[in-house]
Amino acid sequence: MTDSNRQQVAQARWRAWLKRAGVYFFPPIYLFFVAHVLFSDKSIPIWDAEQQQMPYYSLLADSTRSFTPILWNPYSSGGAPDYAITDYFLLSPTVGIVALFFGSGVHGYQMYWFLMWVFGAWGIVALGRHLKAPDWGICVVNAGFLFSGFYCGQAQNPSSLSALSFLPWVVWRLDVALQERRARPALEAGAIFGVSALCSYFGLTALSGCYCGMWVMGRTLFAEEDSGLNESPKKRWIAGAKALVLMGVVGIVIMSPSLAGMLVEIKGYSDRASALPREVVISENVIYPGSLFSFASPYVSMIKRYHNNFWPDANLCLISVYAGVAATVLACASLFAKRSAWRRWLFAVALLCLVSTLGYHTPVRGWLYDFFFPTRYFRHPALFRMYWIFTLAVLALYATRDCAERSDVDDATVQRLAFKAACALGVVGVVWMTAFKMVAVGGGALAPLSGLADIHLFGIWGAMAGLCGLGWRSTPKFRQRVFPVLMVALACLDGLISFELNRPIMCIERQGDLQFWKAIEAKHRTSINPGAEGFARTARSDAFVPSSYAGMLHNWNLVSKDLVFRNYSPLTNGFHVAFSETHVLLQSALGFERVWFAANVPEIAPTKANFEAYKARAIAIGAAPVVAHSRDAILKPNAKDEGFLASEIAALQAPVNVVPTILEYTTNRLTFKIVAPGNGWLLITERWARGWNATVNGQPTEVRPGNFIFRCVPVVQGENRIDFNYRPFGFPELFYASAGMMLAMGLVTLVGTIRRLRK
Repeated sequence: MTDSNRQQVAQARWRAWLKRAGVYFFPPIYLFFVAHVLFSDKSIPIWDAEQQQMPYYSLLADSTRSFTPILWNPYSSGGAPDYAITDYFLLSPTVGIVALFFGSGVHGYQMYWFLMWVFGAWGIVALGRHLKAPDWGICVVNAGFLFSGFYCGQAQNPSSLSALSFLPWVVWRLDVALQERRARPALEAGAIFGVSALCSYFGLTALSGCYCGMWVMGRTLFAEEDSGLNESPKKRWIAGAKALVLMGVVGIVIMSPSLAGMLVEIKGYSDRASALPREVVISENVIYPGSLFSFASPYVSMIKRYHNNFWPDANLCLISVYAGVAATVLACASLFAKRSAWRRWLFAVALLCLVSTLGYHTPVRGWLYDFFFPTRYFRHPALFRMYWIFTLAVLALYATRDCAERSDVDDATVQRLAFKAACALGVVGVVWMTAFKMVAVGGGALAPLSGLADIHLFGIWGAMAGLCGLGWRSTPKFRQRVFPVLMVALACLDGLISFELNRPIMCIERQGDLQFWKAIEAKHRTSINPGAEGFARTARSDAFVPSSYAGMLHNWNLVSKDLVFRNYSPLTNGFHVAFSETHVLLQSALGFERVWFAANVPEIAPTKANFEAYKARAIAIGAAPVVAHSRDAILKPNAKDEGFLASEIAALQAPVNVVPTILEYTTNRLTFKIVAPGNGWLLITERWARGWNATVNGQPTEVRPGNFIFRCVPVVQGENRIDFNYRPFGFPELFYASAGMMLAMGLVTLVGTIRRLRK
């Protein structure tokens, strides 16, 4: 090869690298340009993020910087096994790494928010390149994907947002494994899937696994020429099964600590350990058929915000199915641009998910509850829309690939179909919005920003139809050079307007709230251990909460590390709620002197009827008497009151308060001394969970459930040293297995990447 040829090859490689880098640089630049206010000191995240997940991020950041994992959170709800709640990402390595480098404050959380958002767009880039979509097509799809109804709606709930961000990466590696018949990509898909489970709403993690199963099934049944599965059906099924098994094994090992916590550790602690009622699953936060109009306009969320009487069982953050005008139009065109059973399969899966969002309006969600057991454990049918939006993005990528393959010939099939789809869908959107205005609000403005919504509805859909029509009737040169540029520009404008329409449900920009969070951060304490001085507990940390938040449950105490008896937690327990709402019971668990002694402690079944009798007795005597429960009974949600005499509860007496000398109080350990007035039982008003072990005066002792939610142990007269230690099921074996699997897969991926670069 001559020097001239070498130079040409080097230049070609350099141009190719710049082109590839540009596609990866587009998402962060575009996202920051459009939504920079979300990641600045001019706003804070709204609702769930502000009140729940941002405080947990602060707690995780402090634990990461102290290199101490938090298995038991003593600051929330009288103590909680919050590591088992993947929404709060206390075991997530991805969140931990961000927290380690960017700190525990609002800006650190905003950085995690931004990076997770961009990570999802980069997943679309990787998947799009794998599906051979052109770079301009990937940018068009990403412009809509970044500001789709799920990302904008779930901006206030990053645990759901992260589930979508990881999905394209999992699907990419799984599809590579199917096409290339290699095990490593399937293992990598499992690793990504497992890591995603540690920082995502677990219901979506389970559904993502099912979606991957449907993807493999479709690839096996309907192999395309480029799928790499043009073999006998038997071999295709074997290959698909192997890929799913490898992915599943690796993923389950990585998520096993949290999975074990959900399946084992929270039994007896929370009512959520059992399946949810069917009525709750199909009716809480559904999408109404009328709100499906959101495919045409991201403004539907604002309609719900300012007219809350519309769609009463819907949540304004969970109703938008918007995927971007370009992605929606191109997805429709892709179904007819090529005879492909695989694409129709994908659309059928997406349609199944879309119908499932309707909850009780159709029987589909109920059928899933009846015949697919895992779906009984999570609610919010509207979350199924995530897979509708993602599948439209995939189909749109196929459409842009078709455009690129035909751009140099006189074939404008895709543009022609896209023109027809844009006209049809745009007309449907305009008619629906007009009819809605006339019927719902008498032709008046729906809400603030309705003018911008009209501009979007008429302008973006009209421009899309015009651009596709122009591409249809133009020359191959125009379709090859000008059409892609105009499509990217229009998609970016669409994303900008979508953000502005959804901005009120994505962040808080009021100065009073910004100052409030500065006051919270001023109280930040970096130590994750309460210590002896932190043993005193309050009912709720409402001392400096603005009146607009009065009565709302939140987790702001995690920033200042104050112990509270009740804050926000998905691990609800009916007895715990009743304690917090009954003054005499609540007072027994507050302050520093919240340890109680009783000589005679009857064992009763932890049933609702017994609790009501117990509460009545406590009110009558003005104190919370001590009762105990068997471990087996507390672990069974349907315990029966067999052979119990009501007279025993009526005879309960007030306990004796004993003042503890706290020796050690950490996130996973509590050691103290007390002087007991006699032989009997000691009740410590810290929540019970099956992972708690204890020694009394150096002797191992069973930790009995007491007073329905607390812990009690036997003591002898005189001085006693009690040492509680939290060791959840599978610790430390599952934690080592999870960390080891992540490390092993990281090394495997690194070695594979190096080998590929050397070739």
